[in-house]
Formats: sequence, C-alpha cells, structure tokens
Amino acid sequence: MNEHQKEMIKLFRQLSGKYNLYDVFFDFTKMTAYSISNSFDKIHWEEREEAYLRIEKKYTEEERTIFHQLFAQLVDAMERSPGDVLGGIYMELEISNKDAGQFFTPFHVAKLMAEMTFPEKELEIENEGFITAYDSCIGGGVTLIALAEVMRSRGYNYQRQLKIICGDIDANVLSMAYVQFSLLGIDAICERRNALTLEEPSDVWFTPFYALNRAREAEEKKSNAALEKMKKVIDMLKKNEAPALTKPEQLSLF
Repeated sequence: MNEHQKEMIKLFRQLSGKYNLYDVFFDFTKMTAYSISNSFDKIHWEEREEAYLRIEKKYTEEERTIFHQLFAQLVDAMERSPGDVLGGIYMELEISNKDAGQFFTPFHVAKLMAEMTFPEKELEIENEGFITAYDSCIGGGVTLIALAEVMRSRGYNYQRQLKIICGDIDANVLSMAYVQFSLLGIDAICERRNALTLEEPSDVWFTPFYALNRAREAEEKKSNAALEKMKKVIDMLKKNEAPALTKPEQLSLF
C-alpha cells in the first residue's frame, strides 16, 4: 500500500465519526463516478447530476473539501502504482459485506492469474488486433485491471487494444470498477445486472476511453471510406483518359 492510499484511509476515517464509514466510502466512489460520466455522457447527465447533488447535500462545505482531497490522492495513487487502489482501501477499512461473502482478490493474485492466461490473449491480439474481456461479477475491477497491467508490461497499448464488458449486481462496487477503469484509460462498458437471471441491465456506464475509441473508429471508418472513393475516381479517370492533342487547335467564335 503506497503513501497515497494510506493518506486516503486517514481522510476516510476523518469522516467516520459523524457518518458510517461504509456510506462515506461509497458516497465518494459514486460522486466520482457521476462526475466522470457527466463530463461526456449527455444521455445520462440529468439523472446522474441529481444523484450527485443528493449525496453532496449530506455533507458540509468543509467535508466536501475532504472528498476533493480524496480524489486528488486517488489520481496520484493510480499514477504511482496502477492497480486495484480502491479495492485495497476497501478491505483495509474492513467495511466489506462479509455476510454476502464479499472479499476482493488481492492485486498480486489477480496479476499472477492474468500472467498465466495471457498467452491465449496474446494470440487474440495477433489475430484481431485487440482483446475483448468479459467479467460478470467485476467487483472493484481487480481482474481486468491486472490484465491491463500485464498487457502494458508486455509492450501492448491496453488503452487501444483492450475492450471490456463487465457487470455486477451491486451498484456500489460497480462504481469502484467504473472509476478505476476511467482513471486508467480503459475502454469499458460497466453494467449493473444479475448475471444469473440474464435480465437486461438496470444501469449502464461507459468510460471516457470507450467514447474516445468509438469516435476514433468512426473517424477512421469515414476516412477509409473517403480514401476508397478517391481510389475509385482515380481508377475511373485512368481508364477514361482523353486522347492527347497531336497539334494545336484554333478555336473560332464564328
């Protein structure tokens, strides 16, 4: 655990005297998720802005400042040591739902698993140019964050070559995964859904890099279409060249 994570734990505990620590932790992750989403996702903007304001009203101005400090520390923590930062803090605060059997996999274990299975994924990159990964019980996102880290260590650009579809029935832990995927620049769709009943998702979150990559792909497709059209025009002109004039011609108006 790095110094930024330790500082975040202290900040969370500053608010625990007045509020339930579990609520404080997830108020932070959800407010952060709403802020990230509303920076680009205009479809869900109104409902998420209202949800953000409902949480914000619970806290004083001074307490809100602590949330700002938490976000700054989270960004620094993930830049310094990319991994399941929020999952580690969650377990350290001892607020996990033990009755539901909720225990997050340590990052070093998830990374070992990712390294063991990566040869298969590498073949997929060679054949398709990217990996598509799915996790129906994503938790805080540790398994796919570990995969992204293994890709980075092997010289691949996970921000362009990893596409994630994930879900979880718990909206709280799903907000953890969404925030961490967003800050790491991972292309992901995060759905709140019950993987056992196969019902339609009740909430869908797109990371900024999902939107960025789809826009880039659309632009590339448009550029490729324009290039193909230009090639066809050039080929047509080559096939229908006008004969060269063998001698000057005099134009007459009468």
